[in-house]
Amino acid sequence: MALYSLGTSHASLKHCELHSHDSWEIVLNVKGTGTALIGGKNYAFCPGTIMCIPPGLTHMKTSEHGFYDIYFHTDTIFFAMISSSHSKPFPLILQDDAEQSFQALLSIMLRLHYQRPGHEAVILSLHNAALQLLNLWASRDLADPVIEYIQTRLISAFTDPEINITSILLESGYSKDYIRRKFCRELGVTPNAYVTNLRINYAKQLLSQKKVLKLTIADVSGMCGYYDAGYFSRLFRRQTGISPQNYPPNDNSLLERL
Repeated sequence: MALYSLGTSHASLKHCELHSHDSWEIVLNVKGTGTALIGGKNYAFCPGTIMCIPPGLTHMKTSEHGFYDIYFHTDTIFFAMISSSHSKPFPLILQDDAEQSFQALLSIMLRLHYQRPGHEAVILSLHNAALQLLNLWASRDLADPVIEYIQTRLISAFTDPEINITSILLESGYSKDYIRRKFCRELGVTPNAYVTNLRINYAKQLLSQKKVLKLTIADVSGMCGYYDAGYFSRLFRRQTGISPQNYPPNDNSLLERL
């Protein structure tokens, strides 16, 4: 997969003339809101909007107050973007996740490109990772992006002992009871149970390496989001059927058991 170019727009650019490319263009809007005209159709953009534009498709961007984006051109048709019901290619519009994972990848690519010449292989690896991430998002089967956002927020915060699950649910804009029921329908567990599962699974990883990392049960408890090591031990036993002191059941490390 070739990376042809990598760059950014001018600061606070308000208008980009209608144009097209011979390669795929992947554009991440970092700042500003506005409208993109792609293939004769308007698409709204905001911070985090990702536009994957096929070769030959004309496009332009306008913003009343200006925008800033990062873009790159690539030769690969990485997405299943041509439907059998469409005679012409169409863009794929995605949104970066709550952790701004895509922006982080592109920012590292830019820094290496401009600040550290000679890192072409690393940049290409990051480029491939960015495309794989987009492909994952494009093919995901989670029905509701709001639930995915909440899931991502819970994953990013589950090790925080003071995580406020209700506040995260309310970030959706829906009532906590409604979004909790919706979360349960999508994932099969309550948000609280989802966080507990994340913590217990993380505890298993840490306990599997506790000798190498020289971790106590109290250490593991705190790293998994529990102030009270006694409560953590009881919860771990209830969830797994074994105490954290006796986990894993043998002396092999996690890597050895995989």
